[in-house]
Amino acid sequence: MKKKTKNYYSLSSFLFLAIIISLLSTNCSRFQRMDDAVRIKPDSASKYNMNPFTNEIRNGSTLRGTVIKVLVANIPDSCPVTPSTKFTSKTSVVFLDSLTKDQDNLEYIPIEDVFLVGQNTNLPINDYGNINLFENFNDPAKMRRIREVPVDSVRLPVCSPCGCQKFDLSARLPWFDFSCLDRKYQWFFLEARVAYAIYTDVSSIIGNRGRGEFFGEIATGLRFGGLKEWGLGLAFSYPIKTYNIFNNTDVSHPVVLLHGRYQSPKEKFLGFCMKPFYYVQLGTSISNVSIDLYKLKFNEECRNRISAYLPYLDLSLPITYGIGVGLDIPVASA
Repeated sequence: MKKKTKNYYSLSSFLFLAIIISLLSTNCSRFQRMDDAVRIKPDSASKYNMNPFTNEIRNGSTLRGTVIKVLVANIPDSCPVTPSTKFTSKTSVVFLDSLTKDQDNLEYIPIEDVFLVGQNTNLPINDYGNINLFENFNDPAKMRRIREVPVDSVRLPVCSPCGCQKFDLSARLPWFDFSCLDRKYQWFFLEARVAYAIYTDVSSIIGNRGRGEFFGEIATGLRFGGLKEWGLGLAFSYPIKTYNIFNNTDVSHPVVLLHGRYQSPKEKFLGFCMKPFYYVQLGTSISNVSIDLYKLKFNEECRNRISAYLPYLDLSLPITYGIGVGLDIPVASA
Protein backbone atom coordinates (compact mmCIF):
# COMPACT_ATOMS: atom_id res chain seq x y z
CA MET A 1 0.00 0.00 0.00
CA LYS A 2 2.79 2.40 0.86
CA LYS A 3 4.53 1.57 -2.37
CA LYS A 4 1.41 2.46 -4.39
CA THR A 5 0.97 5.70 -2.44
CA LYS A 6 4.56 6.68 -3.10
CA ASN A 7 4.16 6.09 -6.83
CA TYR A 8 0.92 8.07 -6.82
CA TYR A 9 2.52 11.13 -5.22
CA SER A 10 5.54 10.92 -7.50
CA LEU A 11 3.30 10.88 -10.54
CA SER A 12 1.20 13.75 -9.17
CA SER A 13 4.29 15.84 -8.48
CA PHE A 14 5.55 15.23 -11.99
CA LEU A 15 2.23 16.26 -13.56
CA PHE A 16 2.00 19.36 -11.38
CA LEU A 17 5.53 20.40 -12.36
CA ALA A 18 4.78 19.82 -16.04
CA ILE A 19 1.63 21.97 -15.83
CA ILE A 20 3.55 24.81 -14.13
CA ILE A 21 6.30 24.71 -16.76
CA SER A 22 3.70 24.67 -19.53
CA LEU A 23 1.88 27.66 -18.07
CA LEU A 24 5.10 29.57 -17.59
CA SER A 25 6.25 28.89 -21.12
CA THR A 26 2.84 29.91 -22.45
CA ASN A 27 2.85 33.15 -20.49
CA CYS A 28 6.41 33.91 -21.60
CA SER A 29 5.57 33.39 -25.25
CA ARG A 30 2.53 35.65 -25.24
CA PHE A 31 2.47 39.42 -25.13
CA GLN A 32 -0.18 42.07 -25.08
CA ARG A 33 -1.04 43.54 -28.45
CA MET A 34 -0.80 47.30 -28.60
CA ASP A 35 -1.80 49.93 -31.15
CA ASP A 36 1.59 51.41 -31.96
CA ALA A 37 2.68 53.38 -35.00
CA VAL A 38 6.07 52.82 -36.60
CA ARG A 39 6.81 55.69 -38.93
CA ILE A 40 9.05 54.77 -41.88
CA LYS A 41 11.32 57.26 -43.60
CA PRO A 42 10.00 58.33 -47.03
CA ASP A 43 12.92 56.84 -48.99
CA SER A 44 12.33 53.42 -47.37
CA ALA A 45 8.51 53.31 -47.27
CA SER A 46 8.17 51.37 -50.53
CA LYS A 47 9.87 48.35 -48.94
CA TYR A 48 7.07 48.00 -46.41
CA ASN A 49 3.99 48.46 -48.62
CA MET A 50 3.17 44.77 -48.29
CA ASN A 51 2.88 42.56 -45.23
CA PRO A 52 5.56 39.85 -45.80
CA PHE A 53 3.47 37.18 -44.06
CA THR A 54 -0.06 37.89 -45.35
CA ASN A 55 0.88 39.58 -48.66
CA GLU A 56 -1.71 42.26 -47.90
CA ILE A 57 -1.13 45.78 -49.16
CA ARG A 58 -0.61 48.30 -46.36
CA ASN A 59 0.57 51.85 -45.81
CA GLY A 60 4.37 51.56 -45.90
CA SER A 61 4.82 55.06 -44.43
CA THR A 62 3.17 54.24 -41.10
CA LEU A 63 2.98 50.65 -39.89
CA ARG A 64 0.25 49.80 -37.41
CA GLY A 65 0.72 47.05 -34.86
CA THR A 66 2.74 46.15 -31.78
CA VAL A 67 6.34 47.10 -31.18
CA ILE A 68 7.70 44.21 -29.12
CA LYS A 69 11.12 45.65 -28.42
CA VAL A 70 14.22 47.16 -29.93
CA LEU A 71 16.83 44.48 -30.57
CA VAL A 72 20.54 45.24 -30.70
CA ALA A 73 22.41 42.33 -32.29
CA ASN A 74 26.15 42.31 -31.71
CA ILE A 75 28.26 40.45 -34.25
CA PRO A 76 31.98 39.80 -33.64
CA ASP A 77 34.30 41.11 -36.34
CA SER A 78 36.59 38.11 -35.92
CA CYS A 79 36.75 34.71 -34.27
CA PRO A 80 37.49 33.41 -31.71
CA VAL A 81 36.00 36.01 -29.39
CA THR A 82 38.56 37.50 -27.00
CA PRO A 83 38.41 40.45 -24.59
CA SER A 84 39.83 42.62 -27.37
CA THR A 85 37.36 41.50 -30.04
CA LYS A 86 35.41 44.32 -31.66
CA PHE A 87 31.72 43.96 -32.37
CA THR A 88 29.46 45.40 -35.04
CA SER A 89 25.97 46.24 -33.85
CA LYS A 90 22.80 46.02 -35.93
CA THR A 91 19.70 47.51 -34.35
CA SER A 92 16.18 46.48 -35.36
CA VAL A 93 12.63 47.25 -34.30
CA VAL A 94 10.84 43.98 -33.56
CA PHE A 95 7.33 44.52 -34.87
CA LEU A 96 4.08 42.55 -35.21
CA ASP A 97 1.62 43.93 -37.75
CA SER A 98 -1.95 44.40 -36.51
CA LEU A 99 -3.26 42.11 -39.28
CA THR A 100 -0.73 39.33 -38.65
CA LYS A 101 -2.47 36.65 -36.59
CA ASP A 102 0.49 34.39 -35.82
CA GLN A 103 2.52 36.00 -33.06
CA ASP A 104 5.64 34.22 -34.27
CA ASN A 105 5.59 36.14 -37.56
CA LEU A 106 7.64 39.07 -36.36
CA GLU A 107 9.23 41.67 -38.59
CA TYR A 108 12.72 42.97 -37.88
CA ILE A 109 12.85 46.51 -39.23
CA PRO A 110 16.33 48.10 -39.44
CA ILE A 111 16.48 51.15 -37.21
CA GLU A 112 17.91 53.12 -40.14
CA ASP A 113 14.56 52.85 -41.92
CA VAL A 114 12.55 54.16 -38.97
CA PHE A 115 11.67 57.79 -38.28
CA LEU A 116 12.24 57.86 -34.52
CA VAL A 117 9.66 60.11 -32.93
CA GLY A 118 11.51 59.98 -29.61
CA GLN A 119 14.46 61.75 -31.17
CA ASN A 120 12.29 64.35 -32.87
CA THR A 121 10.39 65.60 -29.84
CA ASN A 122 11.27 67.64 -26.77
CA LEU A 123 11.23 64.58 -24.52
CA PRO A 124 14.12 64.03 -22.13
CA ILE A 125 16.77 61.69 -23.51
CA ASN A 126 16.68 58.29 -21.83
CA ASP A 127 19.45 55.71 -21.42
CA TYR A 128 18.92 54.44 -24.97
CA GLY A 129 18.88 57.77 -26.78
CA ASN A 130 15.08 57.59 -27.17
CA ILE A 131 15.31 54.88 -29.84
CA ASN A 132 12.72 52.85 -27.92
CA LEU A 133 9.91 55.42 -27.83
CA PHE A 134 6.91 54.88 -30.09
CA GLU A 135 3.62 56.74 -30.46
CA ASN A 136 0.05 55.50 -30.37
CA PHE A 137 -1.46 54.99 -33.81
CA ASN A 138 -4.86 56.49 -32.96
CA ASP A 139 -3.51 59.89 -32.00
CA PRO A 140 -1.71 61.18 -35.10
CA ALA A 141 -3.26 64.66 -34.89
CA LYS A 142 -3.45 65.03 -31.13
CA MET A 143 -0.81 65.23 -28.47
CA ARG A 144 1.27 62.12 -28.92
CA ARG A 145 0.97 59.30 -26.44
CA ILE A 146 4.43 57.84 -26.26
CA ARG A 147 5.15 54.31 -25.13
CA GLU A 148 8.56 53.04 -24.05
CA VAL A 149 9.47 49.51 -25.15
CA PRO A 150 12.30 47.29 -23.86
CA VAL A 151 15.73 47.27 -25.43
CA ASP A 152 17.34 43.86 -25.70
CA SER A 153 21.00 43.35 -26.53
CA VAL A 154 22.17 39.95 -27.75
CA ARG A 155 25.41 38.50 -29.08
CA LEU A 156 24.91 36.41 -32.17
CA PRO A 157 26.68 33.03 -31.99
CA VAL A 158 28.49 33.28 -35.31
CA CYS A 159 31.68 31.65 -34.01
CA SER A 160 31.84 27.87 -34.00
CA PRO A 161 33.55 25.85 -31.24
CA CYS A 162 36.61 25.46 -33.47
CA GLY A 163 37.23 29.21 -33.12
CA CYS A 164 36.41 30.08 -36.72
CA GLN A 165 33.44 31.88 -38.19
CA LYS A 166 30.62 29.66 -39.37
CA PHE A 167 30.64 29.22 -43.12
CA ASP A 168 28.45 31.72 -44.88
CA LEU A 169 28.46 31.83 -48.66
CA SER A 170 27.36 35.44 -48.75
CA ALA A 171 30.29 36.32 -46.46
CA ARG A 172 32.74 34.44 -48.67
CA LEU A 173 31.27 35.94 -51.82
CA PRO A 174 30.30 39.51 -50.93
CA TRP A 175 28.96 40.16 -54.42
CA PHE A 176 26.38 37.41 -54.00
CA ASP A 177 23.42 37.47 -51.66
CA PHE A 178 20.73 34.83 -51.16
CA SER A 179 18.25 37.43 -49.95
CA CYS A 180 16.22 39.55 -52.34
CA LEU A 181 17.85 42.87 -53.07
CA ASP A 182 15.97 46.02 -52.15
CA ARG A 183 14.51 47.64 -55.24
CA LYS A 184 13.11 51.10 -55.75
CA TYR A 185 11.17 51.43 -58.95
CA GLN A 186 11.48 54.70 -60.79
CA TRP A 187 8.55 56.68 -62.17
CA PHE A 188 9.15 55.11 -65.58
CA PHE A 189 9.85 51.64 -66.98
CA LEU A 190 12.01 50.47 -69.86
CA GLU A 191 11.87 46.99 -71.35
CA ALA A 192 13.93 45.36 -74.13
CA ARG A 193 13.48 41.80 -75.31
CA VAL A 194 13.75 39.35 -78.14
CA ALA A 195 10.36 37.79 -78.89
CA TYR A 196 8.98 35.04 -81.08
CA ALA A 197 5.65 35.45 -82.86
CA ILE A 198 3.43 32.75 -84.35
CA TYR A 199 0.88 34.05 -86.86
CA THR A 200 -1.02 33.27 -90.09
CA ASP A 201 0.19 34.84 -93.32
CA VAL A 202 -1.09 34.82 -96.92
CA SER A 203 1.19 32.57 -98.98
CA SER A 204 -0.78 32.69 -102.21
CA ILE A 205 -4.05 33.97 -103.69
CA ILE A 206 -5.94 30.93 -102.48
CA GLY A 207 -4.08 29.87 -99.37
CA ASN A 208 -2.62 30.82 -96.01
CA ARG A 209 0.28 29.44 -94.06
CA GLY A 210 1.45 29.53 -90.50
CA ARG A 211 4.64 31.42 -89.73
CA GLY A 212 7.01 31.89 -86.85
CA GLU A 213 9.49 34.76 -86.66
CA PHE A 214 11.91 36.26 -84.17
CA PHE A 215 11.85 40.02 -83.68
CA GLY A 216 13.11 42.65 -81.29
CA GLU A 217 10.94 44.84 -79.09
CA ILE A 218 11.43 47.80 -76.80
CA ALA A 219 8.76 49.30 -74.52
CA THR A 220 8.78 52.35 -72.28
CA GLY A 221 6.23 54.31 -70.28
CA LEU A 222 5.14 55.60 -66.89
CA ARG A 223 4.60 53.66 -63.67
CA PHE A 224 1.73 54.32 -61.28
CA GLY A 225 -0.02 52.70 -58.33
CA GLY A 226 0.89 52.40 -54.66
CA LEU A 227 3.64 49.88 -55.42
CA LYS A 228 4.30 51.19 -58.93
CA GLU A 229 2.85 47.91 -60.08
CA TRP A 230 0.99 49.38 -63.10
CA GLY A 231 2.56 50.76 -66.24
CA LEU A 232 1.29 52.40 -69.42
CA GLY A 233 3.35 53.38 -72.44
CA LEU A 234 4.35 52.54 -76.01
CA ALA A 235 6.13 49.56 -77.55
CA PHE A 236 8.05 49.33 -80.82
CA SER A 237 8.58 45.98 -82.56
CA TYR A 238 10.70 45.19 -85.62
CA PRO A 239 10.77 43.35 -87.96
CA ILE A 240 7.37 41.68 -88.34
CA LYS A 241 7.47 39.96 -91.74
CA THR A 242 4.59 39.31 -94.15
CA TYR A 243 4.61 37.72 -97.59
CA ASN A 244 4.21 39.85 -100.73
CA ILE A 245 2.38 37.63 -103.24
CA PHE A 246 3.10 39.99 -106.15
CA ASN A 247 6.87 39.63 -106.14
CA ASN A 248 7.26 36.58 -103.86
CA THR A 249 9.26 38.40 -101.19
CA ASP A 250 8.97 39.11 -97.48
CA VAL A 251 8.16 42.63 -96.37
CA SER A 252 9.30 43.84 -92.94
CA HIS A 253 6.83 46.02 -91.04
CA PRO A 254 7.72 48.16 -88.00
CA VAL A 255 4.91 47.99 -85.44
CA VAL A 256 3.91 50.59 -82.82
CA LEU A 257 1.64 49.49 -79.97
CA LEU A 258 -0.03 50.86 -76.87
CA HIS A 259 1.61 48.88 -74.04
CA GLY A 260 0.03 48.21 -70.63
CA ARG A 261 1.61 46.12 -67.90
CA TYR A 262 0.96 44.85 -64.37
CA GLN A 263 3.72 43.66 -62.06
CA SER A 264 3.12 41.33 -59.14
CA PRO A 265 3.90 42.97 -55.76
CA LYS A 266 5.32 39.70 -54.41
CA GLU A 267 9.08 39.69 -53.98
CA LYS A 268 9.49 36.01 -54.80
CA PHE A 269 8.17 33.70 -57.48
CA LEU A 270 8.66 29.93 -57.15
CA GLY A 271 11.13 30.62 -54.35
CA PHE A 272 13.38 32.83 -56.49
CA CYS A 273 13.96 36.57 -56.23
CA MET A 274 11.96 37.65 -59.25
CA LYS A 275 8.63 39.29 -59.91
CA PRO A 276 6.37 38.12 -62.72
CA PHE A 277 4.71 40.77 -64.86
CA TYR A 278 1.97 40.61 -67.48
CA TYR A 279 1.39 42.90 -70.43
CA VAL A 280 -1.12 43.54 -73.21
CA GLN A 281 -0.57 45.45 -76.45
CA LEU A 282 -2.67 46.96 -79.18
CA GLY A 283 -1.31 48.76 -82.23
CA THR A 284 -0.60 48.84 -85.92
CA SER A 285 2.24 48.58 -88.41
CA ILE A 286 3.62 51.81 -89.88
CA SER A 287 5.02 50.66 -93.25
CA ASN A 288 4.14 52.15 -96.63
CA VAL A 289 1.67 49.32 -97.24
CA SER A 290 -0.06 50.02 -93.93
CA ILE A 291 -0.33 53.72 -94.67
CA ASP A 292 -1.91 52.94 -98.04
CA LEU A 293 -4.46 50.67 -96.37
CA TYR A 294 -5.43 53.47 -93.99
CA LYS A 295 -5.86 55.79 -96.97
CA LEU A 296 -8.15 53.24 -98.62
CA LYS A 297 -10.23 53.07 -95.47
CA PHE A 298 -11.32 56.65 -96.06
CA ASN A 299 -11.62 56.38 -99.85
CA GLU A 300 -14.65 54.25 -100.51
CA GLU A 301 -14.65 54.73 -104.31
CA CYS A 302 -11.06 53.53 -104.68
CA ARG A 303 -11.65 50.64 -102.34
CA ASN A 304 -14.70 49.49 -104.31
CA ARG A 305 -12.79 49.57 -107.58
CA ILE A 306 -9.94 47.48 -106.19
CA SER A 307 -12.39 44.98 -104.71
CA ALA A 308 -14.16 44.66 -108.05
CA TYR A 309 -11.00 43.79 -110.02
CA LEU A 310 -9.10 41.99 -107.23
CA PRO A 311 -11.73 40.48 -104.93
CA TYR A 312 -9.23 38.18 -103.23
CA LEU A 313 -7.20 41.05 -101.75
CA ASP A 314 -7.51 41.63 -98.00
CA LEU A 315 -7.97 45.36 -97.49
CA SER A 316 -8.62 45.23 -93.76
CA LEU A 317 -6.66 47.55 -91.47
CA PRO A 318 -3.34 46.19 -90.17
CA ILE A 319 -4.36 46.08 -86.50
CA THR A 320 -2.31 43.83 -84.22
CA TYR A 321 -2.57 42.88 -80.57
CA GLY A 322 -0.64 40.72 -78.17
CA ILE A 323 -0.38 39.46 -74.61
CA GLY A 324 2.68 38.26 -72.77
CA VAL A 325 4.39 37.51 -69.49
CA GLY A 326 7.87 38.22 -68.20
CA LEU A 327 10.07 38.03 -65.13
CA ASP A 328 11.63 41.03 -63.40
CA ILE A 329 14.94 39.84 -61.89
CA PRO A 330 16.93 42.25 -59.65
CA VAL A 331 20.55 42.69 -60.67
CA ALA A 332 21.51 45.62 -58.46
CA SER A 333 20.24 47.14 -55.22
CA ALA A 334 18.58 50.53 -55.26
